[in-house]
Amino acid sequence: MYMKLISKGWISLLVSTATFFSSFFINIIPCQIKSNIPNSLAKWGLCSLNPDETSFFVTQKTYFGLTNSIANANIITIIFVFILTFGVLSLLFKKKKQDSKED
Repeated sequence: MYMKLISKGWISLLVSTATFFSSFFINIIPCQIKSNIPNSLAKWGLCSLNPDETSFFVTQKTYFGLTNSIANANIITIIFVFILTFGVLSLLFKKKKQDSKED
């Protein structure tokens, strides 16, 4: 039981770290993009967390629909992906355990 928990934690940590580093190069983070003019409409799209691509004068990005800060978006990315991966692995291991009991 304890070893399965540790292994799920390590796998979730690896997936969240890989997602974090790949988000610097690939547009995989959901964000709202709008221009810096009054009353402009925001459109949902995918953004990267690369700080070199950020232009505060032309557009405004709201990562995950929650924050404009890249630092906060990094923390949200790591935590969200970790919890999501851990939950999926828990469901998969639970289903495997139930399947082996039926046999």
